[in-house]
Amino acid sequence: MTFRTGSFRLLAVFLIFALLLPLSACGAPVLHTSRVYAMGTLCLLTEELPHGEDGDSSPLFSSLLADAEALLSHKKDGSFADLINALDYAVVGGSDRMLLERLRLAEEIKEKTGGLFSVSVLPITSLWDFESEDPAPPTEEAIFAALAEMEGSALHFENETVTKTGGGIDLGAMGKGYACDVLADALRMKNKNALVSVGGSIAAIGSKANGAWQVGVRDPFSDSQSTVLGTLALTDTFVSTSGSYEKCFTYEGETYHHILDPHTGMPAESDLVSVTVVAGKGTLSDILSTACFLVGSEAAFSLAAEYEAALIAVKADGTLLVSESLRELFAPKGGWEPIYR
Repeated sequence: MTFRTGSFRLLAVFLIFALLLPLSACGAPVLHTSRVYAMGTLCLLTEELPHGEDGDSSPLFSSLLADAEALLSHKKDGSFADLINALDYAVVGGSDRMLLERLRLAEEIKEKTGGLFSVSVLPITSLWDFESEDPAPPTEEAIFAALAEMEGSALHFENETVTKTGGGIDLGAMGKGYACDVLADALRMKNKNALVSVGGSIAAIGSKANGAWQVGVRDPFSDSQSTVLGTLALTDTFVSTSGSYEKCFTYEGETYHHILDPHTGMPAESDLVSVTVVAGKGTLSDILSTACFLVGSEAAFSLAAEYEAALIAVKADGTLLVSESLRELFAPKGGWEPIYR
């Protein structure tokens, strides 16, 4: 048995930091990078600072990431997910009201995907321990019981109260994008230009003094996280990637990845190995990256188009599919020939 893993949802995006680019002009802004481990992954903030000045945003970065994890993680006592799982309802108000809108979005995309995307998946996600030193797939009996528990699961909304039926809530498929939304709002209020990475989700806030932020999209067929299939030029937008190749293990000759099908309780069978979504909101990009992977290449682009989002999708046979709207923003590397659609 072999096993390989990485930080949760640090799946396919390798940042090409502007720190590596020369800024030799006298008085030009300098780039400062902060690193924090939060939400089960390495988080990075690269921001422009006036030449020779302090005042980086790392304390704010750390604080907001901690707040997002305390709000969203079902493993944190008193979080939204913990409360609704325990009580079947939770009240969301004050500074956390953004969560109501994003949860409504999750339920909407659940309906559009016929239930393939869902946040009511804790009964099955809790069966799969991809962090174990000796991972193995759950038994058929355990999966059957989890699926029965999830039957009829849904979220219901009334003012600031969210009620659940069936199952249990796991916000892992939207949490890092949500954190990017929160961080982007806070940094914009400080008039910051920055690039934020929370695992496989990225927020490009403004642009650098010398142009757009350059972000590399990882080659899903390479074992190296630094090998990219192309780069995106980003300004004031969000990117999330989901793939089947990073968080996985092999047991008795069969490989299991962490993107689960709520209908079967097993890793999803998709013709895609990687989906990168460019969208106007972080939570939207995060949700759609998983949803588009689950529905497969034929339905992914039409689903993304409903939300004015764009895709870079890699099929298992090596075909690279790219939304036409990214033609001027995406630069493929040698050997990759995108099909625009």
